[in-house]
Amino acid sequence: ARAAELRPKVTALTGLTAEQQAATTGYAADKAREEQELEDIAHEVGQVLAGWLEDQGRQADAAQIDLSLSAWQGLRNTDLIAKAKLLHQHLSAAIAEKSPTLAEYGLDKADATALAKETADFEALVADPSVAISRRKSLTSALRPRFREVAELLAKMDRLVLRFRRDEPGTHFAAAWQAARIIHGERDPNKIVEEMKAMILANDPAGIDYVEIVDAETLETKRILNGGETVLIPLAVRFGATRLIDNTIVTIQ
Repeated sequence: ARAAELRPKVTALTGLTAEQQAATTGYAADKAREEQELEDIAHEVGQVLAGWLEDQGRQADAAQIDLSLSAWQGLRNTDLIAKAKLLHQHLSAAIAEKSPTLAEYGLDKADATALAKETADFEALVADPSVAISRRKSLTSALRPRFREVAELLAKMDRLVLRFRRDEPGTHFAAAWQAARIIHGERDPNKIVEEMKAMILANDPAGIDYVEIVDAETLETKRILNGGETVLIPLAVRFGATRLIDNTIVTIQ
């Protein structure tokens, strides 16, 4: 009866957790994509424009925008936006001069428009992540009572499972249950996650979307595992066209 009661609650919890993970990873993926697109176009335009400025004897202006791709990638958020806007200013000024030599470098208004768009797209994500954050908070709040409910049922199952040890099959079931509920030994979540990924990859999946170990209450990523605490292990793995999602609550021994 307890197992029958537990199943729908775990299913509902799995669905909410998947939504919460999607809200988090979705925003991060959008930000990473826009950041890369801005870095790529800024590097390309910056290299060409710096060469043109040097040919005009304007080495100081060229030095402001003559960055390697790794240097652009090293700029974070507001610094990247500020540098991209500076590059756009130099490009717009060069276009306004209507220099015939600028066309020889392949730079025109289309480049300025593309650079401005990528800068604006990235700036919008950096300046206003409130929608993604608000949704994540809402889902996190909804998850907490579900976690407590499932954890309480699991605790009851922990006590009841001892009653199964009346014959050999029941003893094996009780041992398997207790083993699945406890993490022994390793305290580094990163090492455990890597071992889990290795086990999954051994079964030839199409891809691993995520495997994490997070606090069962706050859903913050764990940096160290302490004895007696309860954690959640959410994962999503693709096998062909099928995406499998699972969330396991375990106790640290």
